Amino acid sequence: PEQVMSPALAALRVKQYYEERGALNNKTNTTVRTAMQKALDHMNPPDGYNAQQLAGQSYGDGSGGWAWGTSAWSTPSMFYTFYPNYVITELLRDNDAAFWNVDANMSNIDLNASANWLIGRQKEEGRWSDWGYISNDVEWTGFISENLANEYPYLNNTMKGAVNASLRKSCNWLLDQNYEEDYKEKDTGTLALSYAILGLVAIRDHGIGDAVEINTTVGALADQLFEKAKATPSGSEIYWSDSSRWDTYESTASAVLALN
Repeated sequence: PEQVMSPALAALRVKQYYEERGALNNKTNTTVRTAMQKALDHMNPPDGYNAQQLAGQSYGDGSGGWAWGTSAWSTPSMFYTFYPNYVITELLRDNDAAFWNVDANMSNIDLNASANWLIGRQKEEGRWSDWGYISNDVEWTGFISENLANEYPYLNNTMKGAVNASLRKSCNWLLDQNYEEDYKEKDTGTLALSYAILGLVAIRDHGIGDAVEINTTVGALADQLFEKAKATPSGSEIYWSDSSRWDTYESTASAVLALN
């Protein structure tokens, strides 16, 4: 799933970048639409290569998650379900269904089912946990919380209630972490702190939690994150690193996003 959803997310951001500058043209439109359509075709049930495993289909477990392929051994996983759910939510938030031909390209995708799958994997204390592309519980919890808050408008009333209950739990868990002690080393916690900020801000803006407490925690996290910045030898640029990643690109991008 990530091999088609990553180009789709890039296509979405390219479209938004050029649109904001009044620079979209036919060539760009065709390129980004083609990337998005390919991705959605892969994820759309029942015929997509990675079709969502919905109830009543002749493949999969009917859980609402996504997996690599649809064979008997294709079991939905946290990342393979979360990432398409995130990208599709961002696509809907672009609020340009006519440009993307959304109704046709994702006619059978059910965000209620995938959101329900994710909420079903939340631990009782409010966190999400898994190993793979993401292996840090704070990263998981902040990122999924942000996504659930953002996809709320596109869900049915039953799932809206489930999202609110889920976010109350994740908010409490995120606020309860000892970030200063857990990520006191320079090269640790850049991504965790970034996604804790993004998750808490999304939860606060959704209207859940004590806004004063959240703002206090977010301010402390931002200070801690900024202290982890490093300067290039010339001193003209700053960047972030994280011991959980091989390069500095993702860490820097996440930190910049969280701090702005």
